Amino acid sequence: MNDITYILPTRIETEDRLKNIITSVTYLLTKFPKAKVIVKEVDKKSVFAEKAIPYIERYVSTVNLRHIFEENDEDIFHKTRYLNDLIVAADTEIVASHDVDVIYPVESHQLAYDLIKNGQFDVVYPYGCG
Repeated sequence: MNDITYILPTRIETEDRLKNIITSVTYLLTKFPKAKVIVKEVDKKSVFAEKAIPYIERYVSTVNLRHIFEENDEDIFHKTRYLNDLIVAADTEIVASHDVDVIYPVESHQLAYDLIKNGQFDVVYPYGCG
């Protein structure tokens, strides 16, 4: 899985969200070391660069990790807009929108990747219906 980019828009407003993004990014980089991961953090200041990256680097290579920070003090998190920005930033054939608060089994990633790569589907949702 070397032609896939996982995109994760985030705002780290709690310690739980910080733990979740560390876990999600570490999981993706560990299980799919050839995949690219782009985190777009939108907030007043970057928590990801200061707290998450040093922690992630203790466990896995971050060579395929890209962090984009957008300074913004709005209360509303425009997730769809940030996903669109991340899709444009990705340079791989396949892009996977990955929520920072969820871990899917490796088999789910592989099945979705194979279905798209083999031209059987254009989009795969992880919810088991449709």
